[in-house]
Amino acid sequence: MRGGGGTATPADGFAFVLGDDAADGAFGENGAGSGLVVSFDTYDNGGGEAPAIDVS
Repeated sequence: MRGGGGTATPADGFAFVLGDDAADGAFGENGAGSGLVVSFDTYDNGGGEAPAIDVS
């Protein structure tokens, strides 16, 4: 997988979600549900949270 080549204000990131209760629609870069969530936050919204890879 490759991420990049976006715009001046890029997207926040993406997540992989594996679980029985994963969201059935769109969700943010932090994922959704209570299963395994691996999220890639690529854009700092001003809180110093990115770049980061989180597993929960």
